[in-house]
Amino acid sequence: MDANMAAVFAVYLVGTASPGPSNLAIMGVAMEQGRSRALSLAAGVALWWRRAAR
Repeated sequence: MDANMAAVFAVYLVGTASPGPSNLAIMGVAMEQGRSRALSLAAGVALWWRRAAR
């Protein structure tokens, strides 16, 4: 594997491993308001993405 391919792969790994804004929001709600509120938010995010994907 040459140096360019290794750099691209490293950037890919960092991008894949980092949480997005919705994940951070769900984690914040879970820590502040509890599991049931976080699950409600996660369900809402999933429904939004399902509708947006159509």
